[in-house]
Amino acid sequence: MNDVRITILVGMDHTNPEKFRDTLVSLAAVDYTNWEAFFLCATGNHMHIYQKLAGEVFPRDGRIHFREIQLSLGEGEMSMARAYNVGLRHVSGDYIFLLGQHDLLAPDIFLRVEETVTQSLYKKLGRLKSTDNALEELKLAASKNKLRGWKETAPDLIYTDHDEIIGGTRMNPHFKSGWNLELLLQYDYIDCGVFMSLPMMRRIGYFNEDLSDAELYEYLLRIGDNVDRSRICRIPLLLYHQSIRELPEGVFQTFLRRRYESYVKVVEKYLRTHQIQGQVKKDPMYRFWRIKRKGNDYRFHKKDYIYLKDPDVKVKARKALPLLYSHIKEPDVAVVAAKLLQSDGRIDNVGFFYDEEGLLYPACKGQSSLSDGYANRIALSQEISVADTALCMIDAAVYKKLRGFRTNLSGNDRMLDFCLRARAAGYRVIYEPLVVGKKTASQPRSSELSHQKIRKLYGPDGSNSRIRLSDGDPYYDSNLPFGGDNYSLY
Repeated sequence: MNDVRITILVGMDHTNPEKFRDTLVSLAAVDYTNWEAFFLCATGNHMHIYQKLAGEVFPRDGRIHFREIQLSLGEGEMSMARAYNVGLRHVSGDYIFLLGQHDLLAPDIFLRVEETVTQSLYKKLGRLKSTDNALEELKLAASKNKLRGWKETAPDLIYTDHDEIIGGTRMNPHFKSGWNLELLLQYDYIDCGVFMSLPMMRRIGYFNEDLSDAELYEYLLRIGDNVDRSRICRIPLLLYHQSIRELPEGVFQTFLRRRYESYVKVVEKYLRTHQIQGQVKKDPMYRFWRIKRKGNDYRFHKKDYIYLKDPDVKVKARKALPLLYSHIKEPDVAVVAAKLLQSDGRIDNVGFFYDEEGLLYPACKGQSSLSDGYANRIALSQEISVADTALCMIDAAVYKKLRGFRTNLSGNDRMLDFCLRARAAGYRVIYEPLVVGKKTASQPRSSELSHQKIRKLYGPDGSNSRIRLSDGDPYYDSNLPFGGDNYSLY
């Protein structure tokens, strides 16, 4: 196939020649030919050395380009934003891919991107006969010239799962959520492995050169403001291997602090620009940052929300209502969920995931309530799929617009259906970890008849065409196990 052209931008400063050679070898092993690479090398970084290395790995290859980036007087490090902006003036690809100078790639990464791009034509071609042989069926469609119009429906942003290379060993896999703005505002869960369409980048503009370490993060937030989430795709495969810098402890802490402050600065500006009432609360360990929103005016807006709490649930948070309402105030939020504990104090659920049959699984069940959870699933507010009706808040206007719960459904199927309809209408479901309730009784299970009705609504041939259970839960990575310890990594 190789119809999708990919331009690779590599910022180079304080480069390790041996690790850079490994990066080149990794790129040479990629099973794809339709790409070009621009190596953007800081003045004084001995570009001739890396040109020679590239010539050894890619002899007489017209896809390899080097550009020197001039540093200002007294500038210790190259601005990656400025380097990327220089590279963007020369690109010809359909997608721009940012590759770290010491990072490695899976051999099929570009093929998987092309597969994702061409899958966007499913609605025009009809769904593929099987998912197991999707790539082969797409190749067959390409051979019959059925994929000529892929650019019309291609995603604007694609990102992959990634892991880390520490001391030459791959470890710490980062299995990611689908597009999750609430989470992204408090933790850069995407980080790397990002492909951005050139037409989108031309609309959004260049990287912000005033940022030293958060240029891609700030750009992702701009993408969220300018792109429909239906044109953002995640590939749930470990296709990108990020090399972690090995620095002395003191130097590493200085780097970590500087990088953290750069991220916080971006978020604070985002809150001001979007007129979001709240402030950024820093974490002393630089793991993430929290946005503390303001909802103390909930008393004056009681008609704007519906507060659900089962009689057996004891609320432990002092300011549960203002915390929940602080999210409901946002115009695109339909439901806000709480952290629910079992009688022994461990997690009962922090919302639910659903599978292709419409069965619900409690997220993080059985884990310590003091844990951050895998990928901060317990610690940070974020978008989720389904809330627990035992303790939550619903936007009254959205509830009325969607005609409330379906009375012919039972148990958590009612909330599953409501959240799916809300998402189809463009609303979000948010989890708020600072609102905590303890359950003393188990919730009634949904009946088999109720499950059958869910499948009739959202199954392969269901009446709701906008959302299908078979598309998967957008906030759950398929590499992680369903079951009691969701979002645990073994």
